[in-house]
Amino acid sequence: MINIIATIAFDQSEIQRAQEKLQRMLLPSRAEKGNIQYLLYQDQTEKGCFVFYEIWENLNAFEQHKESSHFCQLIEYVNEHAKHVDIKQLSSLDV
Repeated sequence: MINIIATIAFDQSEIQRAQEKLQRMLLPSRAEKGNIQYLLYQDQTEKGCFVFYEIWENLNAFEQHKESSHFCQLIEYVNEHAKHVDIKQLSSLDV
C-alpha cells in the first residue's frame, strides 16, 4: 500500500474557493480503482491549510489517480493559487 499526505496552503482570501475545489476531489477519487481511503482535513489553527490523507492499493493506482481529469484540473488550480504544497509518499514500517 501507498499512503499519501498532501498539504496545500492558501492565502486567507482564497480559503472558501480552495475548500470547494478540494472537496470536489473526494467523490471521484474515492471511486477510483485502487483507492482505499481518501480524506480531506482543514487545519484548525491555520485555516488556509488543507491536508489530503490517501491510501492506495499500490503505486500504480496512485499514478493512475495523478492522470485523472479531476486531479489534473485541481493541480492546475493549485499551481496558480496555492502558496505552499508538500506531498509525501509514505510506506509503513510496521511489521
